[in-house]
Parts: sequence; C-alpha cells; structure tokens
Amino acid sequence: MGRVSKVTKAIGNWSDLSANRKIFTSIIVITSISLIVKIVAMGKDVLVANIFGTGDELDAFLIAFLLPQLFINIIAGSFVSSLVPVLTATIENSGKKRAQQLAQEALLLAILMLVIIAVLLVISIPLVIPFIASGFSVEKLNLTKDLYLWLMPLLIINGVSVFYAGILNTEHSFAIPALLPIFTPLSIFLILLLQAETLGIYGIVLGLLSGGLIEFAGLAFALQQSGWKLLPFWQGFLTETKKLLSQYAPMIAGAFLMSGTVFVDQAMAAMGESGSVAALNYGNKILALILGLGAMALGTVVLPHFSGMVAKKDWNSVRTTLSKYVRIILWVSIPATFLFIVLSEWMVSLVFERGQFSSENTKLVATIQIYYAFQIPFYLLAILGVKLINALHQNKVLLYIAVVNLVVNIIGNLILVRLIGVAGIALSTSIVSALSCLLIYYYLARVEKNEVSDRN
Repeated sequence: MGRVSKVTKAIGNWSDLSANRKIFTSIIVITSISLIVKIVAMGKDVLVANIFGTGDELDAFLIAFLLPQLFINIIAGSFVSSLVPVLTATIENSGKKRAQQLAQEALLLAILMLVIIAVLLVISIPLVIPFIASGFSVEKLNLTKDLYLWLMPLLIINGVSVFYAGILNTEHSFAIPALLPIFTPLSIFLILLLQAETLGIYGIVLGLLSGGLIEFAGLAFALQQSGWKLLPFWQGFLTETKKLLSQYAPMIAGAFLMSGTVFVDQAMAAMGESGSVAALNYGNKILALILGLGAMALGTVVLPHFSGMVAKKDWNSVRTTLSKYVRIILWVSIPATFLFIVLSEWMVSLVFERGQFSSENTKLVATIQIYYAFQIPFYLLAILGVKLINALHQNKVLLYIAVVNLVVNIIGNLILVRLIGVAGIALSTSIVSALSCLLIYYYLARVEKNEVSDRN
C-alpha cells in the first residue's frame, strides 16, 4: 500500500507540474506573439506622435473613442470572463454539443446588448460628449462628436471579436486570438503613412475600422475550422445560460465601475489645458506595451486553466498555480518598476520626441509615466487574482472592490491634480491598483482559510 501511495502521489505531482508547464508554455507563446503586435502598435504610436503631437485633433479622437472602447471592455470583456468558466464546466460535464448550444445562445444575447448600447450611445451624443469634454472649444467639440459617430461600429465589430476569441481560449487556442490584433495598428500605420495629409485624424478611424473587420473575419474563420457554429441562435434559455447571466450581472457592474476610473481620468484630463488628454495617453503607452504583454498572456491563459481546476475541484492545483505565479510576478515586476522610473525620460525622448512632439512634451509625459509605473506589480498580481475569482464564480466580490476603487480614484484625482497637475491622475491610478490588489488577495486568503476549516 505504501508503494501504491507513493506512485499515486508521484502521478499527482507530475500532473500538477504538467498543468503548470502548459500554462507557462502558453504564456511564453502568447507573450512572444503579443510582443510582435505591441511593437507594431508602438510603431503606429510613434507615427501618430510625429503627425499629431499632443494637439487638439488627438485630444478629440481620444475622447471620442473613450465610450466605444469602454463599452467593448464592459459588455464584451465582462461577458467573456463570465462565459469561459461556465463554458469550460459545460464541456467538462455535458460535452461539446451542449457547450455549442450555450455559445450560440450567449452570442445572441451579447450581440443584442452591443446593439442596444450602440443605439443608446448615438442617441445620447448631445448630452454625453459635452459632459466628458467640458473643457473643449466649440470646434474641438464638434470634431469629437463627428469622430464618435464614425467609431461607433467598432462597438459591435470588436465586441463580437472579443466573444469569438474567448471561445477559442476555452479550447486553449491562444495563438490566433493573440496575433490577429496586429492588423489594427498595421492598418492605422499604413493609412497614416500614405494618406495622413488627406485624411488627418480620420486616418486613425479608418485604420481602426479596417483592422477590426480583418480581426473579426480571422477569428470567425478560426472558430469555423475548430468546429464551432458561428450563427447566434436562441436555444430556449438554457440552464447554463441562466448561470452565465447570474455571474454576468455582478461582473458587468464591477467592470462598469472599474472602467469608470478610466472614464473619470479622461474626463478630468479634458478639463485641463489643451493636450492634457493626449499627454496622459502617451504617458501610459510604453508602460501599456509591457503590462499588456504580461497581463494579456497571464489573464488569457490562466482563466481557462483555473476554470478547469475549479470544475474538477482540484484545489491543490489551484493553490500551487496561484502561489507559483505570484512569486514569478514579484521577481519580474519589481525590477521592471525600478527601470521604468530611472529610465522614464530617456524612453519617452527616444520613442516620441520628433515632429510635433517637443522636448517640453517629453518632460510632462515622462513624469506621468513614472507615476503610472508604480502600479506594475499590483496590476499584474490583480489580474492573476481576478481570473481566479472569475473561475470560482465569485464575481460579486469584484463588484464590491470596484465600488471602493472608483470612490478612491475620484478622491485621489481631485486631490492630486491640484497638487501636481495632470500627472496626479496617473499617481491616483497607481494607488487604486495597489488597493485593488490588496482587497483581491485579502478575499482569496479568506477563501483559503474557509476551505481549510471545512476540510477539518
């Protein structure tokens, strides 16, 4: 019996190692692909900085794109984060046919929500745009409204693309969803390079639309090749759909409040001097390249793996995986934070300072980037923790945390903008990231404690 026990234990350890190896391998693959995408995106940003600097046109575009991008993350992103654990459990317990039915019904609901939101956002233009761009001149405000209308189709195109990518991730197919976003910055770069004088800021809009359509078509083709039916279809309100919606309600509320911090940041920047919105955006560009690589790879890969472990009630693997990646994140992110702070002005000057982007712009953007950099370890740790909470079907917790974050962000912005200008918004964001991380891991520690108590 002793030998059998040792063999069983060895097999368990090997399986756990195998699961972690799969996660790590997938993260490396996604990070490598995402690096290529981010490099192309950075090339696009350099060209945008050269052409538009921190001028009014770019300010108008960023505010116009704020709400479509916000609701893509809220509606589609939250929906997928709720769908993946339920879809994974359905495949595990009821087979792929039932999962297919769930996916079709969920897709129908997702499209309906996206269309309704798009219509409401268009109707509300006279109220919404003047509110979030209160510091803009009349001419700048009119440009913002026009860009806003042109960008609205992206809400549906990119929203459905996020849904398709989520289904592929459920099957641990990560490479194609990670690679296809390259077409958006590539389209923007080529259009601006060839037609910047003719199209102006509308070249970015055209690039977003064409790149979004290419990504949508690529994901649709990949799903079809994987055997998934693409057409939305009502299946009679499946039990799994009800479970999905029960998780989605708190998730969307939490995402709305979390994303509300971005909305508040941009709106408050728009109240400042001309170019403040653009400066805040540039201050996060290089950091977003690094954080985007880590966060996208980590969040995309661990959610289906955590969901599979939870569906099997393999708590030992959950604990081991979480502990391992917390240590990896800390070892990598703390030195990265130090480097960002030390090299901030040099990086901004190297990447952006040319054409319409002046040395004065460099100093402001570098300061903003330093304050944003403080969030690096907290942001990555929070992504890991959030995906485990998603897998545990405890999305209500994220709603409570989001409420706290939004309140702290508003207070932080109001105080810090008065003290250090627009850079105070970046520092407030880092404070919110730290607080969010602490709350997430406090909750997970309580879950661990309760589980140990239940077993004893």
